Amino acid sequence: MFGCVVCGPGTCGDECAVMCKSCSTGATCADCINAGCATDACKAALQACSDNPECGAFLDCVDGCGGTASCWSECAKSHPNGVTTYRHAIVCVTCTKPACYDDCRAEGYTCAAAGGL
Repeated sequence: MFGCVVCGPGTCGDECAVMCKSCSTGATCADCINAGCATDACKAALQACSDNPECGAFLDCVDGCGGTASCWSECAKSHPNGVTTYRHAIVCVTCTKPACYDDCRAEGYTCAAAGGL
């Protein structure tokens, strides 16, 4: 089962093919994130954010930021109890191979800066 963790060429057997499958489709990062595959791959992290009202409030706040770093910082100050949960969810969706890593990386998304914070 170690091959299921690594997911390198030739390491994935039939028993873990789902774990090694990428949700990436060659579409945009946003299209991949909004597809059901990424939601399924990151169900626990997304549910944790959904269950945390501060995560939802943080997400609502940053939706209006348009990528402005100072706005993200203000949202983080306003909703500090939602930031970590949000980061776990966004890192899962954009930085893990079962989700949208390939599509998001192709657009220049860097996992080291996941969440814009």
